[in-house]
Amino acid sequence: MKEHIIEALKNIVGPENVSTAKPIRAGYVTKGIMDIHSREAAVIVRPKSVEEVRKILILANKEKIPVIPQSGGLSGGVATPVYGGGILIDLRRMNRIIEVDTDARYMVVEPGVTVAQAWKYMQEHYPDYRPGIPDGAPPAATIVGDHLDRGFHFLATKYGPAADDVLCLEVVLPTGEIIRTGSAALPTSKWFYRWMFGPDLTGLFLGSQGTLGIVTKMAIKIFPLPKYREVLAFGASDWDYLIEPCLEVMKHEIVDLAQGGNYHLATCRRAKYVWPPRPKPKGLPQVWMNFELGAETQEELEIIKKKIRSVLEKYQKEYGEENLFEWKLDIKQIIARLTKPNRISVPYAGHKGGGLLFITWYIPWKESAKFAKIAEQLMEKYKFSPVVWLAGIDHGRQGLLMPIVLFDPKDPQEFEKVERLDTEMTEIFLDMGGIPYRPNAMVHAPLVMSKAAGYYNLLKKIKKVLDPNGIMHPGRLALP
Repeated sequence: MKEHIIEALKNIVGPENVSTAKPIRAGYVTKGIMDIHSREAAVIVRPKSVEEVRKILILANKEKIPVIPQSGGLSGGVATPVYGGGILIDLRRMNRIIEVDTDARYMVVEPGVTVAQAWKYMQEHYPDYRPGIPDGAPPAATIVGDHLDRGFHFLATKYGPAADDVLCLEVVLPTGEIIRTGSAALPTSKWFYRWMFGPDLTGLFLGSQGTLGIVTKMAIKIFPLPKYREVLAFGASDWDYLIEPCLEVMKHEIVDLAQGGNYHLATCRRAKYVWPPRPKPKGLPQVWMNFELGAETQEELEIIKKKIRSVLEKYQKEYGEENLFEWKLDIKQIIARLTKPNRISVPYAGHKGGGLLFITWYIPWKESAKFAKIAEQLMEKYKFSPVVWLAGIDHGRQGLLMPIVLFDPKDPQEFEKVERLDTEMTEIFLDMGGIPYRPNAMVHAPLVMSKAAGYYNLLKKIKKVLDPNGIMHPGRLALP
């Protein structure tokens, strides 16, 4: 990158917040989680204010330099950037919790606010409320990153994906304009309402993967934290026996979070890689689903548990107790599930050298068994442990299916196999009606956009209006 650009960036944020050192730039390259392709940026810039972000974008737009925004890079989001070069804007220094309103039940945060920071702040100042934080992600994951990426959080079965909790945004457009969406668009209004009097512009930026602008403030819903909590679990001998009873439980709208998977999910955390996978250990179900429950009183909690067990008994009469049963969790398992923030997904990266790719799909819940079985078959075809996780979203209106591919990042042939697996699974799942959760740049986005011409053409038009020089996160969402 030209020296005058580096000097201009130093003048904006200070020399100590600009780095072209290769070790630092390489530290931002990730080849896993949601994408195995990532390149080094030419320079890392760490702004502290909205005005600094605005000046960086004005400079980049004038010089036609690619810009890649990153709030933390740890929420299970995409690898960045797709192409080498450009300015990576690390937003972690913008880490203020600006406002909490427990009557309208929202909080306003900057992009660098981590889930651990938000959880601790609410615990100390507003102990009866919490934001939706990603379940299983590291505490250093960010609130804004997870919500922008339509993330999964610890109340997702009850309230829907994290993006549904976003109310208002402050966004710096590539041209340097600062806009606010929802009720925040009016300077006299609080950040309490997602809609203005016109279209939902908040939703325009959700899932955009940094291609339309940089979010510098976000208002999200906060939720009451139940005083009494518990976990019940269904075990089953096959996916087919699990889906219908779990849907009936979720339809009662009494579950905070429903998530589970197959026995590989439980046995491969920190395990040494072997092929073929070890046989199922005794005492573990073939598949299972945990129900995290919450209530204001112990009596209410017991009523919820009784209702769930009544659903279990109903389906046991049809399926047989050997095919559907209550899986009794031990106290350590219960504590691990109910502890928030937790690190439950982190140990998977210790498997087979640390390579970890989530291939995640929104699917109709009733078809979860079919999707899960195909995922297992494809993973075994490519000789990967068939690790599959499944969660119910918004009371089972959707399922979130995540095959977890554990691979050796030091082996180039493994990367090739992962991409072939991802491509084949994507082609099949798209034909079955699935929707990629966080589409990666090389496989999901081009395959999806080729099948959604009207949507893709409109997105390109929006991109052209908001980002006329195409500087924002080039390559994401198959955008030019």
